[in-house]
Amino acid sequence: MIFKKIICLKTSLVSFFAGFLCMAAFRIIGSEIDEQGYLYEPFALIPIGYFFIFLGTAIGIIYLSKLMFDKMKSIKKRFHD
Repeated sequence: MIFKKIICLKTSLVSFFAGFLCMAAFRIIGSEIDEQGYLYEPFALIPIGYFFIFLGTAIGIIYLSKLMFDKMKSIKKRFHD
């Protein structure tokens, strides 16, 4: 059970960090307009970044809710024994 919680926490942090890396890469790479007026930018990094941030947040919320549920369960068990 502890192993699953650690995987959940690490997945959340890695996803959240990957999302911010995508956003930072988009800002660092930047965009440019050529002579014909075409815009060149790494637009795919924006939705990928938002996806990873959302995924990291969702997994983090699941992790915290499991942690709180287990804590409440152990507190109830102590008081009922």
